[in-house]
Amino acid sequence: NPFFHFFESLWILAGRRDVAWIEHFNAKIGQFSDDGVNFHGAYGYRIRTMFNIDQIKELKGVFEKDPTSRRGVLSMWSPNLDLGVESKDLCCNTHIYFKIRDSRLFMTVACRSNDLIWGHSGANVVHFSILQEYIAAMLGVEVGIYVQFSDSLHVYNEREDWRKLSGMERPIHDYYSSGFVKPF
Repeated sequence: NPFFHFFESLWILAGRRDVAWIEHFNAKIGQFSDDGVNFHGAYGYRIRTMFNIDQIKELKGVFEKDPTSRRGVLSMWSPNLDLGVESKDLCCNTHIYFKIRDSRLFMTVACRSNDLIWGHSGANVVHFSILQEYIAAMLGVEVGIYVQFSDSLHVYNEREDWRKLSGMERPIHDYYSSGFVKPF
């Protein structure tokens, strides 16, 4: 649903975490809230409010002071709130790294766990590319390369349509278990 992902991107930029507003664009999203009112891992809320700092505003200050800084990091993961916690909505994306090179804003998203269809392709690419464009415009620079690092990329087994999308008839083979690939 491209409309949902666009409006969810705006919801993230606004720093929201409420179910009610975003549910207008996706009636099923509320099932991922623990209490039906707010989301535990809402990226916008975490970036703009939760740590008692608007990280986007601070990021702007970092680059205004030093455009070559390597300290442009937005954090979404909180060990105090997430480590060992049971929730329907834990942050899959944990950090975003920004740098300006040749007047272009480069962005790397670090993701601890990412579903290829729902997370990566369905949501993250839209949300984070819009975030990158927003911050680049705020800084007066061009958009650079967007990289996403997914530590645990997967496809949920209950989703049968992944086979059609990938052209595969069986789950992805683990080359490490078979010994075909060996670390050195």
